[in-house]
Amino acid sequence: LMATTAAARGWGQGWPRDRSKDTVVVKAGGIKVRVHRDIAELVALLIDETVRRGYNLDGTADDWGYAGRYIAGTSTPSNHSWGLALDLNATSNPQASNLVTDMPSWMPALWGRYGFGWGGNYVRSKKDAMHYE
Repeated sequence: LMATTAAARGWGQGWPRDRSKDTVVVKAGGIKVRVHRDIAELVALLIDETVRRGYNLDGTADDWGYAGRYIAGTSTPSNHSWGLALDLNATSNPQASNLVTDMPSWMPALWGRYGFGWGGNYVRSKKDAMHYE
């Protein structure tokens, strides 16, 4: 899941195509994130379960989903450009050379059971602990 773009998985063209009309705002766990409508219910359930288990989402500008853009430093559309990725508590889970996270170990496991890869598991040069796709 993590190494494959959404286009390769049958979701159609990503950025620079504007996919915002395919997205909806999910309100759950005290935050709002814009994601693809086909995953909105699942994202809402996972966010609520994440908070129920004790990981608080800060509800600031640290949480987002849809963003029309490429993967940084590439010409490959980001899975954010389909609304198929979201970033949670970005400030305390930054993209960095070494893993920096305050997320409990059960959290990537929980999201992974439902098909989400976690950026903290990236094997490339930078870990992206805020990122689920």
